[in-house]
Amino acid sequence: MITASPDTRRYVAVSTPGGPARHFRVQFRRPSELDWRLCASFQVLEAARDREAQLRHEGFQARVVEFRICPATM
Repeated sequence: MITASPDTRRYVAVSTPGGPARHFRVQFRRPSELDWRLCASFQVLEAARDREAQLRHEGFQARVVEFRICPATM
């Protein structure tokens, strides 16, 4: 179980009851690779787009994947 002190705890709306919050994942790969790798997750689209642009500037292929609804499992 993960616990947090009251001063570091944040609450965000979830996309489905009990599921993860809506977020944006930045994925990248080298032009010669087939598999995408996770770079980072963001709550704000603009921040994800900024990171995507940085990766493209560095020569990687990059994309932002929006997760609106992620089913929860028990």
